[in-house]
Amino acid sequence: MIKLLNGARVLVTRPAHQAQNLSQLIEERGGVAIRFPTLAIVAVDNASTIRDTLAHLERYQWFIFISANAVTMHGYYSDGVKMPQFKLGRIAAIGKATAQALAHAGLPASLVPEGVYNSEALLAMPQMQQMKGQNCLIIRGEGGREELATTLRSRGAAVEYLDVYKRVIPGIDSSQVRWNNEGSFLNDAHKDLKADYIIANPPFNVSDWSGELLRTDGRWQYGTPPAGNANFAWLQHFAYHLAPTGQAGIVLAKGALTSKTSGEGDIRKALIEDGNLIDCIVNLPAKLFLNTQIPAALWFMSRGRDAINRVSTDRSGKILFIDARNLGHLINRRTRELSEDDIQQIAGTYHNWRNPDGNYEDVKGFCCSAPNRTGQKTGLCADTWALCRLAR
Repeated sequence: MIKLLNGARVLVTRPAHQAQNLSQLIEERGGVAIRFPTLAIVAVDNASTIRDTLAHLERYQWFIFISANAVTMHGYYSDGVKMPQFKLGRIAAIGKATAQALAHAGLPASLVPEGVYNSEALLAMPQMQQMKGQNCLIIRGEGGREELATTLRSRGAAVEYLDVYKRVIPGIDSSQVRWNNEGSFLNDAHKDLKADYIIANPPFNVSDWSGELLRTDGRWQYGTPPAGNANFAWLQHFAYHLAPTGQAGIVLAKGALTSKTSGEGDIRKALIEDGNLIDCIVNLPAKLFLNTQIPAALWFMSRGRDAINRVSTDRSGKILFIDARNLGHLINRRTRELSEDDIQQIAGTYHNWRNPDGNYEDVKGFCCSAPNRTGQKTGLCADTWALCRLAR
């Protein structure tokens, strides 16, 4: 097997009991899996409620399992003894992993969405339309979404919940975690760190970042960012901490793609021309974030873009633009969500473009591989859809 990761350190944030398979895949491909669970899944402390509900399962026509954890985090079966009461009704699973967990428990699901695995996909299935008079039990974790129950009730069903697990913050080894009240700009807690991978979602358009105190900071290798906006301070902070072949994925306000005020256009140009750092820009749909309506984009930066090896091709002089504004689906009036297929379409396009064995082609209206001069001419990306048309 080709060791594609070449010793790269990958932070695995999945719950501890779900991290083994991913960690094993990382290590099989030559990486170092650093397990750092940011959530733990534990059984809820309501044994009497669960016991009473399980004793009267004959009341329900539908049992809807929200996740694999909803199947495995409580002793519905033990010592090889299954729970035949569940088979008195129809069993629905929210996705394939849930269905597999149910099958392993001896409870095959009769209804599983195809392609998209969420409440909306399940609700769209024909079997979920005529629900008048049906009693449904939703087995889930504490604090889950209400969309499924709300819609089923609007269709005439009676819905109850059985909460069998909850999400908690685990005890973690914090020896490598640095926290300070001054923030990353005034007090860089990892001054000498050079990272293989950086993933960041810094606050958008911050004006009070103490920029006036940092005019001569060594991190500003491509130009001094304006004191009134931290967007290009963040980009340069992350670029400074990249290893020689490091990669970074950063969410920024979309305005950073075109702004030319206070020298931002010059910094952006230097990141492209002098740094050869900008690998890919993804124009995101609106309404993805709950805490802001500011349009956003993903910036992918990479050092060693001119290196040709088994992992990547020579991408110097080129930038991949992806226009994802039309992807995703509304889960309510204010919030849009990307499906697994949407995410795979974006990721697959980027990987096919950068990997030696990739099969990349420009797609009008969605993606184009543009020469740096296109990015320079428009600041970087005035409108990725327009750039896609231009490239074709």
